[in-house]
Amino acid sequence: MITSTATTLGVSDIVIPKVNIQPNANYIIKLNVEPFEYDINVDRVAKQLYILATHNTEFLTWKQIISNDITGKCDNMTVTYTPEELFDIFTCYKDKTLINFDFSFPKSHKEPDVPLLIELITTLSVGKKQRVVNMPITLEPEKISNDKRYDLKLKYMKESINKDFEQKTGSDITKLEQKIEKLRKQKNKLLDSCTKLSADNDKFLDRINIVEKNYIELVKGTTQTNNKITELDKTLNASLISTNTLQISLAELVQFKEHCIKTFLPISTHNSAHSTSNTKITALESNFVGINLRLIENETNLVQFKDHCTKSYAPKV
Repeated sequence: MITSTATTLGVSDIVIPKVNIQPNANYIIKLNVEPFEYDINVDRVAKQLYILATHNTEFLTWKQIISNDITGKCDNMTVTYTPEELFDIFTCYKDKTLINFDFSFPKSHKEPDVPLLIELITTLSVGKKQRVVNMPITLEPEKISNDKRYDLKLKYMKESINKDFEQKTGSDITKLEQKIEKLRKQKNKLLDSCTKLSADNDKFLDRINIVEKNYIELVKGTTQTNNKITELDKTLNASLISTNTLQISLAELVQFKEHCIKTFLPISTHNSAHSTSNTKITALESNFVGINLRLIENETNLVQFKDHCTKSYAPKV
């Protein structure tokens, strides 16, 4: 807040940064401004601000506890901040969101027992002019044993080595993570291909099952056709036997006819009864010849029908 005895100068109000922090909680922020690291803690219940500065290589320490408001003056103006407001300003400085405020931090230290000085710089607008208010914050040296300093040095060296190692290996780890991500995508793509291949394989197996089923039906049909062909073979063989029998009978009949002609022709020239017998024998011979021709025709038809069945119903390779 601003208090001033020169109210006619037109000093614009300063807007103190507000940080979203629970009012009854303690918070610590860290600032690293070479060559010092600052730990800043606020106790909003006790209304106190703690500032601890540690040298980054020598590990000497300075600290200050601020329990009262800090005040700065410029001309007839007085600017005052509470410890909580000062902590909010430090927080905004860390977040780089300060407006009209800045800090001046020490660049080095003179001696271990010499205090450090931090300055809070506030820029005020007075009419068309600006006024700068410097508010010193003094940190007093803190006694520290050599053993503790060496422990802090070892801790700092360890942290520095780890930090360097992380920086050197960070790029390699990033590349490795990228390769792992690439392999993961390739793996997912391969799994998708395997899933599709499995589905295609299932369809192929279904088709094979259908072909197998059709083949079984074809084998059944072929078996039935073969049975019919076997029956036709039996019928054809029987027909051939009948034909052979009739041919033998016809040959015997021809021999008997020739015997009759030789035996009875001389006496049958003037005998009408013998002439009638000769006519009957000739007719019987004609009947046998007609039967033989029909049997031969039937045999031919059976052979043709068998060939047709074999070509039509035999399994195709």
